[in-house]
Amino acid sequence: MPACSGCHGADRDPRYPRLDGQHASYIADQLRLWQRDAHGDTPLSRIMGAAVRNLTDEQIRALSLHYAQSRPRETAREDGQR
Repeated sequence: MPACSGCHGADRDPRYPRLDGQHASYIADQLRLWQRDAHGDTPLSRIMGAAVRNLTDEQIRALSLHYAQSRPRETAREDGQR
């Protein structure tokens, strides 16, 4: 999921939540809220709105299951290593 992991992956900006290990239903619900513009009108909400606007229900299910089944990975910043 390059489009998702670009912001939500191991080297993510701390403003963006980690998706690995989240509950599938939570991820799916959040994606549907972004599709409906139910997260407000901020620069970050515009990015997510554009990213998910054309996702189908099947794609939302697949993304949700993928991230729910992925284990969170530690990053150098989080575990103190370089």
